Amino acid sequence: MNQLHSGFDLIDGHAIDLEEAVGTDHTYTGMTCQGKAGEVLAFGELCYFRPETSYSDWAALTVYGLNVFVTPTVPNGFCYQCTTAGTSGAGEPVWPVIPGNTVADGTVVWTCRNIEYFWRADADAAATTEGHLAIALGAIAVNANGLFLLFGFIRDDDWAWTVADVLYVSTDPGDLQNAAPAGAGDQIRKVGYAHTADIIWFWPDSTILEVA
Repeated sequence: MNQLHSGFDLIDGHAIDLEEAVGTDHTYTGMTCQGKAGEVLAFGELCYFRPETSYSDWAALTVYGLNVFVTPTVPNGFCYQCTTAGTSGAGEPVWPVIPGNTVADGTVVWTCRNIEYFWRADADAAATTEGHLAIALGAIAVNANGLFLLFGFIRDDDWAWTVADVLYVSTDPGDLQNAAPAGAGDQIRKVGYAHTADIIWFWPDSTILEVA
């Protein structure tokens, strides 16, 4: 048995021995953290985390794109996701304080979200691609604590990658893809490589490019 870096075992010279098992077809090894899910998450879903200080205050008569997040001008402990793009109204809306509830604001619709939670990453917008990325290590309910992989090896028998594939944040929320997003406005961010068909090395790159 050979050694790869510090503590990663190579079996028969090619297969990673993943030590932590969360199911018969799910294993991982690496650095993890505890966090809360802002929405229902499944094992292997790619998530992003943004601290409270990363959100901008709401502004009147401003064009907002899909998946932009704002906080009220008077903080109330929640953030709001633009789920219908448009232009905000002349006056600040009355913000709902139940996650998932919505409010109309000019032609924008805002959806209430918890601050500092993990959400499924989505390469369709910068707001859902930036920040810390992690992979959910189990089924996690809304507002529940769960375990997330920050970097390391992870196996999912449902994957079918080609060895050495470069993996990116996907335009399908929570997914990975082995081709860089190509739509106008899409965000290109590498997150790792395929070690085998069902094992990836997860190490998110901090560089993000936007498709013109």
